[in-house]
Amino acid sequence: MPRRESILEIYHRETKYSEEGLARKPRSIDASSQPPLFKEYRSDKQINLTPFLPFPKNPFTGQPMRPAAGPGPRPFGLPEISRLLYFTNGVTGIVHFASEMSRILRAAPSAGALYPTEIYAAARGVKDLPDGLYSYLVRDHCLVPLWDGDYWAEILEYTFDHDAVKQSRLVLLLSGIYRRSEWRYEDRAYRRILLDTGHVLGNLVLAARREGFAPYPIGGFVDDALGGLLFLEADEEVILAAVALPDRDSHRPEAIKGTQAWPSPPRIPESIPESPSLMRRLHAAGAISSPLEHRRSERKPFAAARTLTGAGIALPAAPIDLVSLVQDLVLKRRSTRAFSGAPINAEDLGTILHAAYRETLSASLDRRLYFEPDLLSTYVVATSVEGLPAGVYRYYPETQEAVEVRRGEFRQQVWHFALTQELGRDAAATVIHVADMDDALAAHGDRAYRYVHLDAGHVGQTMNLVAVARGRGVSGIGGFFDDEVNGLLDLPFRKMIVYLTAIGVSA
Repeated sequence: MPRRESILEIYHRETKYSEEGLARKPRSIDASSQPPLFKEYRSDKQINLTPFLPFPKNPFTGQPMRPAAGPGPRPFGLPEISRLLYFTNGVTGIVHFASEMSRILRAAPSAGALYPTEIYAAARGVKDLPDGLYSYLVRDHCLVPLWDGDYWAEILEYTFDHDAVKQSRLVLLLSGIYRRSEWRYEDRAYRRILLDTGHVLGNLVLAARREGFAPYPIGGFVDDALGGLLFLEADEEVILAAVALPDRDSHRPEAIKGTQAWPSPPRIPESIPESPSLMRRLHAAGAISSPLEHRRSERKPFAAARTLTGAGIALPAAPIDLVSLVQDLVLKRRSTRAFSGAPINAEDLGTILHAAYRETLSASLDRRLYFEPDLLSTYVVATSVEGLPAGVYRYYPETQEAVEVRRGEFRQQVWHFALTQELGRDAAATVIHVADMDDALAAHGDRAYRYVHLDAGHVGQTMNLVAVARGRGVSGIGGFFDDEVNGLLDLPFRKMIVYLTAIGVSA
């Protein structure tokens, strides 16, 4: 009897791009039907966070501001929360066009500038902030109270009494709004929403560390219960990640035993409620519905094979302190629109890759920053890297080596499978993140799709910031002809292509 496919397998197959598929089903976008990019609340209790930003002028009004205090003694309060939220996903720029409406830009990149990720905060015992649940209004840089009171017992229960939550007084919840991305990308939008939320996570863990927190992203929680606390309509907006923020200096890391990524219970596709949207079915298949399901779904340990298959080329890496630089880099970062085709050097590439993966290599302090990094494999298509012959390579973070898969000039192939975007053609190198479908399902069930895409977005955003620090252009690419990428990398289709990042010299 043939094995039944999981929803993860069905979703990934059905949302692949191919040249034939796009030609067979062309789609025009109705600009008049685009959902709003910002949430709106009517409240006379908004907490304005703008005065705490470290700028000489108010970024929203242009008016002079008093100098804001830097990180101060604990306990933390509104200044730290203001900076944390702003440099995670705040408004960092406005682009004015002569022929269309102005575009508001954020701290984290987003496919199509659709920004599907929202941030909510649960607080207890925070200076100058009443206990309660809050929504972060990006456009106004303020907090809006949703519930007053102490909801820590509920947050603890729905995150399975996670030890990091027990030691925290602030927990951030990251959600995804389906329609913002679905309007343009249809069912493939779930991939984009997860990657975009991973970008936000990348900023968050760096900004949190700069503000004196020890961030713990948490992927295991009761989905509908957390969403219900925030009045979310499950068919429109869903919680994708929680981040506990204990104080770095006072928390006890040895007492934090809870895992970050829990699997979803085994389900067959027929048991998932029908929905016209395949991405909503996948999210439902990966959901944990009750603490009882959590206890029944014992996490399976995953041990990735890290064996070099050939002689490696060591990529040099320069030291970089991203935590101290994060604010400046977030303000400077913009997705590159065009590359010149000029080369980068091996140290540029090595520094970008090593800094992005450095936190995954520590068994003590920083491994908690990712959900399941061992599920991701990294390949590089080098087209113009000084010190690295043109070809396809597998990158091994532990040894900082690139192992050759195939030698040759593949600029045209990258251009084509990147949906004929000139970014792919003119980049000096294209980094490709891959996940093994069988390993992912075995470790976490259908919920694994969240983890690999959130982690890939997180790694991708860290690469973005390092590229900016190195003076290089960079842009994530979430649209590609999946099977053509597999073909170039010489990988079977059970290997999921998750994300591409193009790196080069900006035109």
